[in-house]
Amino acid sequence: MPSAHPPTHPSTQTGALPLPTPTRPALRLALVIDRSGSMDGEPLAEAVRCAQQLIARMQPADEVAVRLLEARAAGPGDVLAADAYVFLTPENLASMAGLMKDFFDRSYYAVLGRINGRPSASLVCAGSDGSNPGEGHVRM
Repeated sequence: MPSAHPPTHPSTQTGALPLPTPTRPALRLALVIDRSGSMDGEPLAEAVRCAQQLIARMQPADEVAVRLLEARAAGPGDVLAADAYVFLTPENLASMAGLMKDFFDRSYYAVLGRINGRPSASLVCAGSDGSNPGEGHVRM
């Protein structure tokens, strides 16, 4: 005897269907924090809080590298080893702190054309609007 109810197919069911969770490749994130000059006390504590929030939002397969080294010790190898970047720096005299700028200067040509399209962000601990150091990071 035929059923009183016609068969239902996923495409004809009413109501909300669960959406697939978007997937992306695992991410290797390099977190670069400039510890020079005024990047101490409350600015450093705020940078740490921001980094913790970022890490809490990462997916289980993601990796984060936090290397405790001075900006003068970081270089192109550190940039090339990561899939994404977060740069944290103080603003000094309406510019990026000197040691962070030195890091960018030493790394620029070695990574030029090799990291295009990788996600990046910057956090500027500034006494003003912080736009000048942020623009320098965007140009890289």
